[in-house]
Amino acid sequence: MEKINWEEKDIFVRYRQIALLKIGIYQIYPEMLNFVKSIYKDSSPAVKIDINSRGKELFESSFNKLFSDIDLSKFKKGIDIKKAINIINWTLEGFAYQMQEKVSSLSLEQIASDKTMAEMEEYLEILRDSLYE
Repeated sequence: MEKINWEEKDIFVRYRQIALLKIGIYQIYPEMLNFVKSIYKDSSPAVKIDINSRGKELFESSFNKLFSDIDLSKFKKGIDIKKAINIINWTLEGFAYQMQEKVSSLSLEQIASDKTMAEMEEYLEILRDSLYE
């Protein structure tokens, strides 16, 4: 959290920062990625319930901290900002999920490649063009 530029108020720039930070963490601690993948593969119902509950709590608290101070004036007039932010989150969560699916066949260097970041940037650009003035 301390590595995030809190002066940056653009939600898309902040998301890019977060993605780069996550990749950096996985490069420093590559086994963390394997651990995270293994958590979601556990099929025990009790474990799944606990993981889902903790994941939801973590997501909500992180989301509130990360995006409570973004610049809302950049959004198009008349747009429901809460729904717009949900669309951004769902799109990028979907992209992250897609990347997690690919992770088993990609090296960490491939995940952190310009190609992966360029693909994410394409999604961000579509969202930016659709939701910002």
